[in-house]
Amino acid sequence: GGGGDDLDAVSMDANAVKALVKLIKSAKRGILIIAGGASDGAAAALAAADVASTLGWAVVADAASGIRTGADGATGTTGTTHSSNGQNGWSPATTGCPHVLNAFDVSLCSGEMREFFAPDVIVQLNNRVTSKRTQTALEAAALDFGARWAVVTPTEARADPGHCVSLHVTCDIAVVAGALRNALDGNSSESANHNNYQRRYRDTQNFKSCESFRDVLVAADADASRTALSVLQSLEQEEGITEMGAALLVANALPPSMGLFLGNSMPIRDVDALAGVRPGGQFLKGSRHTTTNVNFGPGAPVCANRGASGIDGVVSAAAGFAAGTQLPVTLVIGDVSFQHDANGLLLLRERPGQPPVTIVVVNNGGGGIFSFVSDLQTKLDTTVFTKLFATPPDVSRRGLCDAHRVAHAHPSTPAALRTALQAAWSEGRHSVVEVTTSRAQNLRQHRVLQSAVAATVDASLRLMLGAKRGFRVGSGGDGDSQVGSGRDVQRGWSDGDARALESSQLDRVVRNALVSKFQLPMRKVPTVVGVGTGGTGSGDTETTDLFRTGYLLEITLQCGATGVGEASPLPGLSYESHEEAGAQLAVVSGLLRDVKISPNLPLLNGAFRDWLVCECGIRDVHNLLPSVRFAVESAVLQALSNSTQRNGQRNLASSLLLGAAKRDSSGNSSDTTGSSSSTSGSTSNSLASASPDDTDIFVESNALMGSNPDTDTPETAAREAVSLVEQGFRCIKIKVGRGVGTKGAAADADRVSAIRHAVGPAVTLRCDGNGLWNLNESLTFGLRAAEFDLQYIEEPVASVENDLAAFHCTTGVPVALDESVDRAMHLAWRRYHEHDEHDSASKESSAEPQSVAQALRELFEPTFGVVALVLKPSVLGGYENCALVASAAREKGIGSVVTSAFESGVGVAHCANLAAALDLASLNAAAKARETTRTGASSEDDQGDDSYSPGSGFRVTAHTGDSSDDDQTHGETQWNSTGTLQITPHGLGTGAWLVGDVTKRDFAPMVRRIDETGAPLGVGISLRGGSATDMASDFSWRPEVVFPVSAQGESPESWGVTSFIDVITDVGVYRFFVTDSGRNGDGNDDPTNPEKEKAVLFLHGFLGDGTDWTCVVAGLLESARCVVVDLPNHGGTVFVPGPGFQRKDGMTIEAMSNAIGKLGQELFVSKKISLGGKNGAKNKSSSFPSVTLVGYSLGARIALSYAVDGDKHGGWLKHGGGVVSIGGSPGISTSDFDRADRASRDDHLATALRESGVQAFTRAWYENGLFGGLVSHPRFQGCNSPEFVRAARSANVPDAAGKLAEVLSQASPGRQQVVTVEKLLASGVRVDFITGANDKKFVKVANAIADGMRKQSGTKTSKVTSQTVPNAGHAAHLEAPEGLVLPLLRCVLENAKRSE
Repeated sequence: GGGGDDLDAVSMDANAVKALVKLIKSAKRGILIIAGGASDGAAAALAAADVASTLGWAVVADAASGIRTGADGATGTTGTTHSSNGQNGWSPATTGCPHVLNAFDVSLCSGEMREFFAPDVIVQLNNRVTSKRTQTALEAAALDFGARWAVVTPTEARADPGHCVSLHVTCDIAVVAGALRNALDGNSSESANHNNYQRRYRDTQNFKSCESFRDVLVAADADASRTALSVLQSLEQEEGITEMGAALLVANALPPSMGLFLGNSMPIRDVDALAGVRPGGQFLKGSRHTTTNVNFGPGAPVCANRGASGIDGVVSAAAGFAAGTQLPVTLVIGDVSFQHDANGLLLLRERPGQPPVTIVVVNNGGGGIFSFVSDLQTKLDTTVFTKLFATPPDVSRRGLCDAHRVAHAHPSTPAALRTALQAAWSEGRHSVVEVTTSRAQNLRQHRVLQSAVAATVDASLRLMLGAKRGFRVGSGGDGDSQVGSGRDVQRGWSDGDARALESSQLDRVVRNALVSKFQLPMRKVPTVVGVGTGGTGSGDTETTDLFRTGYLLEITLQCGATGVGEASPLPGLSYESHEEAGAQLAVVSGLLRDVKISPNLPLLNGAFRDWLVCECGIRDVHNLLPSVRFAVESAVLQALSNSTQRNGQRNLASSLLLGAAKRDSSGNSSDTTGSSSSTSGSTSNSLASASPDDTDIFVESNALMGSNPDTDTPETAAREAVSLVEQGFRCIKIKVGRGVGTKGAAADADRVSAIRHAVGPAVTLRCDGNGLWNLNESLTFGLRAAEFDLQYIEEPVASVENDLAAFHCTTGVPVALDESVDRAMHLAWRRYHEHDEHDSASKESSAEPQSVAQALRELFEPTFGVVALVLKPSVLGGYENCALVASAAREKGIGSVVTSAFESGVGVAHCANLAAALDLASLNAAAKARETTRTGASSEDDQGDDSYSPGSGFRVTAHTGDSSDDDQTHGETQWNSTGTLQITPHGLGTGAWLVGDVTKRDFAPMVRRIDETGAPLGVGISLRGGSATDMASDFSWRPEVVFPVSAQGESPESWGVTSFIDVITDVGVYRFFVTDSGRNGDGNDDPTNPEKEKAVLFLHGFLGDGTDWTCVVAGLLESARCVVVDLPNHGGTVFVPGPGFQRKDGMTIEAMSNAIGKLGQELFVSKKISLGGKNGAKNKSSSFPSVTLVGYSLGARIALSYAVDGDKHGGWLKHGGGVVSIGGSPGISTSDFDRADRASRDDHLATALRESGVQAFTRAWYENGLFGGLVSHPRFQGCNSPEFVRAARSANVPDAAGKLAEVLSQASPGRQQVVTVEKLLASGVRVDFITGANDKKFVKVANAIADGMRKQSGTKTSKVTSQTVPNAGHAAHLEAPEGLVLPLLRCVLENAKRSE
């Protein structure tokens, strides 16, 4: 065998377990293989998952193991669960298998992965491994590098084809699982705490090394999974059903309590390659790594017939499998295998009590697997190959089904396939679902997917390991990636590697995140005709005052590296206002602190989305405003780039997308077969020919000429254009469409014609109509366009759907789309939010890569003549969304032009980085496409295609988009259009509209490039790499235009002043602990400012305190005075009963409402500050601030109670304020019995609280399904879990349990006075209900009250709204503060507006 000769195979006894434990403890690069072939199905899978949880190693699970199948959207079944002691525990009954590498088979197509994957200990459960790549990699580890290999099976059967196994344990896996728990714990089997072994074994250095090895594999697998899904979605959208997609759909969507039977050849291989791969960024219970864990539960056994008779009797075997398990079964089978056992259909009809069997038949015209045999088709005549190997069945599957009276469906699209499967599974009858594919097409699709995944994994490993203490993976460009090649580079993973990786992870933790506001003077009003509404607070402020307003996010990592991003939405162009962007950015900055940045984020393609969701805890990335996401991605990516530059890596643009995997022409590390090949990829383009280590990338920009029909003439336009050319510009973009009617269009044509004659043919001209013309006006201009030789015209017509085809077909002018892209993407995001939350499976399927392609599908209509999409990162939502749009366009042969939107130099610099990355991606895609369809063209011709020349840049003929039934023709049409892509200048010159920059030194200066002869190479931005120190100098802000708005820390003292305020009531004295920010920062400190002061008073929920609002407060500090109060018997607030009263008397809803009313009187009325009106006159209405009272749960009930009874306390809400209820109820109004029942139940809970104490009670309290979204949240795990935090807060509070029990009992909804619709209407107070969309009970309550108020008022009253926070549960302020702050801000601003 391998290097484990010191361990002899032993029989089933204690010595075997001891040997296995010793082997496990010695591992530094352990890998767990869960193979197939177990006879006890789900029980074996559960036991294997138990072993995986105990070891904590990376897991490779075979298709037949039962680990990687399960229903889409299942909850409570992944990774780790929420345990009682605040740690992450594991339970076989409730969780799945952690750390599964779902795409490991296809990841081994990467030469870098084959080089890196060198485990020193292999623990295998069961005998049979399906994947040849996996088996080969394991054998290489054992034979070439001495890995020790242990196999655990319940029988004496041996399966060791490579003679590598060094330890064989014959024992039931469940017994081994229990023994490992006890042995690794170091205690006896009586150990009561399952987590002891985690703290002991997992504290060892060997485990930490295994953990680091695991983390690299898991991260690379997540990247591979995203790429595989993206490629599959693209293939299916272009070509229909794929065999891989069908296999993945069956494996992932398999209903609970249904078995899966896998046919041989391609079905089992496709399932093994991709099963468990799902869209990332989903919240699944209890795991911070939802992209790598899988849905799993008992009752879903998997079986396969492996052996010499692979295609015989499969249908009958599946029927017997269903009968034996007494479960419905789905069989995935090929067409040849199906025909060989067509008589097996008789078993389905004639066997009494036969459970239903759903047969998915892949009809690819014969034995598709033989197409994968190297050179077989080329060496044999087509007729011979078809007759001897393909053997296509000449039979109708529908006819066979009709003859056996079995239902048959033949879907033709992926959506129809999902529908057909759901119907077959739900109807409970035997059925056959046939999908038709093509052998040749299937081979090409596998190659495309494998190549894409290999490139991604190459890049992923380079990003993670490339700068680590000189460690290098891969071939280094020598073209040889064979394992055991004897090269002198280090292979695999050492102790030093593990320590270095751990250190680099700590370096990448966000130490601080600060937000600043800027106001830059503008030279002139930007000519913006956009798609946005500007949101709340939009208008002419920025343009009339000639100031550009925005926000800067600066993050600092533990290593000292910094990054900065910009959020500056522009009215008329963006959908959000700058107030909204500033509020949400301030919230998100708090969520970023202490979060580890993944080194793989530059890959984009969903990596950033998954990081935001799974690490930062952003409930739904679609909640992030586009400008905010752009700022976050920019700051994080730049900080990451600066941190790696310290280790000699390259600038940001070089690492984005697959830049990290780019090789020079000497070699390529990846292939799709398991061995490496050398390819040539050099080009003559200056960017493409640059080495990956180059520190200077030049991004050329066009010049921008505005349009003023009142003053512009052809002569003045020509002079301006000549001046721009003299400055070095080689491309000019000209605004058109500002005139009136066809006369204005004709004047535009005269102007552009004069420009062309003045600058000559060497300068590229573009025009931008901004969608201002109707069809007649656009034709007036377009019919003269031949004399202009335009590269393209942006948005020539107002109605793209109705008029663009007519414009292009009539004029032949190439078209670029800008605002149409913005609208399409915004509509897709809006539809996502409006999606039925009950349909979780469909929700998951609307992942970004798919939704982007679908959203843009109509824009790719061939008759539109689209040659380019214009991408504005601040409008589309940052690097990742733009990259997804560009990727969808590249597949159609359509280029991308990145343009700034009048941002400061910070935003422009990031636009330039994105532009450079997209240029490189286009060139690589074009080169690959030409290589794929090469017909003998000379290398000189190819190099000419890559060269940029003015006036070209994009092909000028529209993409035909014609499909063909012939696979080869279809593929050539697609790749040939992509092969014409070239780079072209981007739109980065809007900084000319601004006076200076936000930094003392221009952040993104425009430079002129010339060649060695002095000839101009254009004007643009130079992206230079450098040290973090050099980059930090760019962050020296101009204090006259940049103003810090975020606090330095997260404690209450960082944003406000704490104090105690005594409130005397009839029942006693409340001493409230209050945190107050003071006057809001919107300029109202100026006594001459007549704008009304805005204030927000926050009330938390039961068991909480004021710190629960910290994140939300951060978003409102700039707009309003924020006051947070601890409720009675919570936090620092105490109550002293008066004579004749008990402490519990102060805990009723009405008593606390009374006290809050008097507290508000003290805060907002007694110490009011009168604001001066014009000419110093007193403004009486401004004597009272507009106060918004915000309450969550218990706090919401108190707030609603005060709203209907506020007159007793001065009625400070009625001077222009309102109430916001988050997850609150008005009390129980159904019946006295229901009220008494609820009060009784709360009394019993209060008794339990007194007897068990706070810690035990909170543990049980948060197990309530109402808080499922909170306890599964990534930010609230371990020592940050709700019960841990709540218990810690009360640890030093005397009689904390008794005090909280009084609140629970006395403030019961069964005891409070009901807040009726009539009372709310009579109060005159505006009420806004905001509820987490997943909190169905309280959504229903809120809608009922709002509808009742509207109905009784007889109008659609503006005094009530009901809205939801997407993908949030009951505690929306904790789960999704980034989503809550936006509706909350609108409520605050609306209340202030109504009070003026």
